[in-house]
Amino acid sequence: LGYHTTGIDLSEESIKSAKEKSKGKIPFEVWDMRKCYKKQEFDVALNLFTSFGYFENNEDDLSAIKAISDNLKEEGILIIDFLNSKKVIDNLVKKETKVIEGVQFNISRKVEDGFIIKNIEVIHDGEKMSFQEKVKALTKDDFSELLTFAGLTIINTFGNYRLDVFNQQTSDRLIISAKK
Repeated sequence: LGYHTTGIDLSEESIKSAKEKSKGKIPFEVWDMRKCYKKQEFDVALNLFTSFGYFENNEDDLSAIKAISDNLKEEGILIIDFLNSKKVIDNLVKKETKVIEGVQFNISRKVEDGFIIKNIEVIHDGEKMSFQEKVKALTKDDFSELLTFAGLTIINTFGNYRLDVFNQQTSDRLIISAKK
């Protein structure tokens, strides 16, 4: 669409895949979001699909938000798309089993020490693999504090990809736009 974009991620595999899919048309680089990538370089920064909240300590969260802010030009915009932790916790399915195309998924979920934790056991052809997803149960207030610390001001919040108003009880997502 004519935008000049850059993608960063800590995962070498994700960056390799992104480079292949973009056929070299978009620059992608392995980078730690807790460090400033290019100071005052970007008009917009996007952190989508709950790509935040995975650090064990709050200092890393603060470093990441500060680095994102540092990457933005003055008047730059940050969009954060995060799960609505209140709704997720209120509707948590503690255990379930799914079988998809002969592969069994045993899934358990819990909230522990401020994290939403999902353990996934995959059973296929007698082999078992286990995975864990662990994300902080951050709220709108938590993000407000982080963003203020980084010199950003919330402009708006939305509750889904149709940009309906955010409601802590019913919204599927917490989408925040903030300005430097």
